[in-house]
Amino acid sequence: MSDSTTIRVILVDDHPVVRFGLAAIIGLQPDMAMVAEAGSGEEACALCARQPATEGGGLLRYQHGSFRIFGAAEGLTNGFVRVIFEDSHQNLWVGTDRGLFRLQQETLTRVDNRDGIPQISVNTICEDRAGRLLVGGSGLLILSGQAITHYTSSEAMADNSIRTIHQT
Repeated sequence: MSDSTTIRVILVDDHPVVRFGLAAIIGLQPDMAMVAEAGSGEEACALCARQPATEGGGLLRYQHGSFRIFGAAEGLTNGFVRVIFEDSHQNLWVGTDRGLFRLQQETLTRVDNRDGIPQISVNTICEDRAGRLLVGGSGLLILSGQAITHYTSSEAMADNSIRTIHQT
């Protein structure tokens, strides 16, 4: 069974014996994979808060007592979410191997690959003291209000890959 059709399960129960039995049953299913195990809903939420992205399965969000996955049907062009960042205006930014997105309400809006902004692979997102959003990946993208600037290196040896950004 391919990864895209495998059912990923987060197993939550307060009884270890029950979790053990259910894990064994899930492990025998060819179309299922257990991705996490928790002893309470609070523990499951903490797991998701530490790892809100899925490995190729899109963006997983827990809100108001339920989980929701954002994938291709919701506009996410790539399931490999590499970074999630909340800015000072409480905008949620999502970076994938093939694009930068803003999540507002229940809608993902693509920011790159339009209006003259190139498609980028996103590894890191941060906000500087001036309130500009700095997006690193295949080059550096700076969003300041409506102005967007993209920087890359023209040197032959540079791969234009930015992995982290830190303001000192």
